Amino acid sequence: MIATNLQERLGVFAIAGALVAYGGLMIAALARSGWNFEYPLDDVYIHLAMASEIARGRYGVNGGEVASASSSALYPLLLTPFPDSEFQRWLPLAWNVLGLCLGAWLWGRALGWAGYRGALGFGLAFLGALVVGAHSTAFTGMEHALHGAASIAMIYGLARTLSDGRGAGLLLAGMFFAPLLRFEGLALVVLSISVLALTGHRRLAGISAALGLIPIALFMGYLVSLGLDPLPNSVQAKLVSDGEENISRLNRVLGTFQINIAKPGGMAILALVIAAMAMRVLDAGLRQSRLGWMAMVIAGAGLGHLLFAQVGWMERYEHYAIASLGLGVLILAARVTERRGIAIGIAVAALLPAAWNYVPRTINEYPWNIRAQHLQQAQMRRFAHEHLQQPIAVNDLGLAVWANPDYVLDLYGLANNEARRLRIFAPTPGWAGPLVARHGVSVIMIYDSFIEAGISPDWEPLGKLVMLRAAGYVGNAEVNFYAATSEDVVSARAALDDWVPGLPPDACFVFSGASACAR
Repeated sequence: MIATNLQERLGVFAIAGALVAYGGLMIAALARSGWNFEYPLDDVYIHLAMASEIARGRYGVNGGEVASASSSALYPLLLTPFPDSEFQRWLPLAWNVLGLCLGAWLWGRALGWAGYRGALGFGLAFLGALVVGAHSTAFTGMEHALHGAASIAMIYGLARTLSDGRGAGLLLAGMFFAPLLRFEGLALVVLSISVLALTGHRRLAGISAALGLIPIALFMGYLVSLGLDPLPNSVQAKLVSDGEENISRLNRVLGTFQINIAKPGGMAILALVIAAMAMRVLDAGLRQSRLGWMAMVIAGAGLGHLLFAQVGWMERYEHYAIASLGLGVLILAARVTERRGIAIGIAVAALLPAAWNYVPRTINEYPWNIRAQHLQQAQMRRFAHEHLQQPIAVNDLGLAVWANPDYVLDLYGLANNEARRLRIFAPTPGWAGPLVARHGVSVIMIYDSFIEAGISPDWEPLGKLVMLRAAGYVGNAEVNFYAATSEDVVSARAALDDWVPGLPPDACFVFSGASACAR
């Protein structure tokens, strides 16, 4: 009863800490944006656009064109109610607050079950969300907060299953939801299944394989049945960067590892991998127990992410790994018998690189993101939806395409496989020109650096949208506007003349050939 009450108190305390961190970040961001709400990442609206098409019985972002623009099998389904409405726009916020609270609750309960109590237990519970970036991940509005909660459930459930055989429900829930929310979840699933089989839980391993692997296999089969690749475009577009198409697979994997460990998030994952292996070295009893196998799961999943996945861009990609593997290291440390104090010290120290990364960014960088989206992507949306009302091309898809009745061509390739292949594998000069012409696009709004050689010499420069006092996570402080043909210049200029007076104070448009902002 004491242990259960402790778990409940730590769970509630963890939720409180998570909401305090999240609320503080959201208020700071809204204040900087002039209390104009946008999601801090344009990608949220890609999921919303996918959800709207799914609600209509289609799959893509443009009506009648099949595309796999979402990197999550499940998340767009959660956003399908009331497509294209203001109510739908708030669904990502609701799901992320739920994911934040669920992950925090499981984190706190797991600490109580492991035996943490007193100042250390309540401190780890209350500060956990801040340390592992759960608050800032939920702030993005993407699927990563829910994925983090599912991953925490998997590690907590695995630890309980290996220790007392009572964690099967949590384990299976995590295995089912994690891969459907993010493909990275497959690493933890496969490693956990292997450990279950090796430790005599063969029946549970079989059920886990069915729940963890079959649904995502069915989703990939569904994509193939639509004529798409089994991996979503949004995943493939980020696996290979421009200029890397001829690099061997081994060199690409090694290069990914080097890039990842050079970033704070990668360092945080590597610290947890080292700490997990240190637990096995410290304690012979842990090495001989079933729970000791969890160290191998932590090390394998952490190294797998560093070798094959991404780190960065508001640190949302690695949150699930830092949160779940960090919890796993804390659980292992609490079960060390010979040098528990040293083990707990190592576990806490292994979380410091994550804290060193997330805490300053929460204060200095993330609060500017809503402002950046309002000054840039929201203004592009206003231009396309309210003034131009013609087909457009962009390299940041979300706000421009959600609830837009006109065609939106994605030149980056998340929603257009041809654009992705041309950009990465055949970047000949002007490659985007024929694609733009074929789709009847009238205006192109891009970061030049994202398309580079693809910019057609036939496009007519119109000017650039400039963010003053630039701050936040966007591709560039300037968005270049082009008319697709000389015939499109007149209608585009008329739309721009109507649109420019409505720009907020910290955004301005510099017409081509002008030296100052138009007002």
